[in-house]
Amino acid sequence: MYQFARFNKKAQIITYSDEEFKKVIEPVDKLKHSDWTRLESDVLMDLCERFQLRFIIIADRFSSEVQDSILQKDKNLYCERSVDEIKDRYF
Repeated sequence: MYQFARFNKKAQIITYSDEEFKKVIEPVDKLKHSDWTRLESDVLMDLCERFQLRFIIIADRFSSEVQDSILQKDKNLYCERSVDEIKDRYF
């Protein structure tokens, strides 16, 4: 067995249903005056799972992933996010 295998841990990313998002996350967003959309939150959680909370990589990919998803719907919904904003949203 590889001697460092015990360090190969994967982060457990929290998932949420539509109902949980409406009951828990939306009220908190209103209190914090957050401008994050559901689509951005979903993309962020997906990237966090894929890249195991490596926020520099996530921030780099976030722009293009969200743009691709939003441009199909509404171009006015997109806004740039910094690494700190992404970290804050995740935590």
